[in-house]
Amino acid sequence: MIMTTLAPAGRHSEWQSPAIELFVSDLDGTFLGLTESPSAAVTEAAGALVASGIRFAFATGRLPAGLPDLAELAAGPHIVHNGAQVVAQTQTGHETTFALGAAQAARLAAVCRRFDVYAEFYAHDGHYVTRPDPLAEAAWELMMGSPIGLVTDEVLAETTIIKATIADYSGRHTAQLVGEIAAIGLAAEESTAPGMPDAVFINATAPGVSKGTTLRWLCERLGIPLGAVAAIGDGRNDSSMFRIVGTAIAMGSAPADVVALAHFVAPDVFDDGAAVAMRAVLAHTTGRDAA
Repeated sequence: MIMTTLAPAGRHSEWQSPAIELFVSDLDGTFLGLTESPSAAVTEAAGALVASGIRFAFATGRLPAGLPDLAELAAGPHIVHNGAQVVAQTQTGHETTFALGAAQAARLAAVCRRFDVYAEFYAHDGHYVTRPDPLAEAAWELMMGSPIGLVTDEVLAETTIIKATIADYSGRHTAQLVGEIAAIGLAAEESTAPGMPDAVFINATAPGVSKGTTLRWLCERLGIPLGAVAAIGDGRNDSSMFRIVGTAIAMGSAPADVVALAHFVAPDVFDDGAAVAMRAVLAHTTGRDAA
């Protein structure tokens, strides 16, 4: 089967038609659109995929509290905080954290102050913010509650920071911010949100940590070859997964450089692209044409 319901992408000629044991999905802009619940089509397709015996996991920049309440469907383990943490909703095992060093977190906070950008620094018991921001309040209510407090040198000296997310609402300073973060020695990857098309959110994680590196770590422990993994996403922070999996699927809204790394392209999130992709993977696995 060649998954004809999906369009070919940049690396389509390299696809080897592998068996698929694990389907990994990004959240915002992929599994979820403008609401915190997946569409009926996406939920149904994911359920059919799991029922067929294919394991399902999320890989997201969100924190664990931001995962959809789909424990019966997707027990995990899931990759959260853009690869900085692995968690399980029901079936425990393989949980881990790759945290920032205290000195790196302090230098990152200094960069945020210099650029006067809003950022969230995530700890095990909640999050700290660089300053109040009305644009972020909706996310606080939906996913994580109000911040514990402001980011200060004292907080960073006493707190393990798992990941930070820096908001560049205009997108004009992204390249500079990514360069500054890299100069600290941290990993920096861009992500987007469907409700804020002009904004760029930069995930700052420990050196070398990304969705892709943590997916590799997790697959080694699950005993699943990376060639047997299908990954879908819409952002540049999904590129590290696309480079290593056997089946990489970009959403229709993905930037051109992300599509270039994928084997296939699905429709965008508002056309249930994730459902189309999951049905194509199911058809490939079962040897039947996708409906």
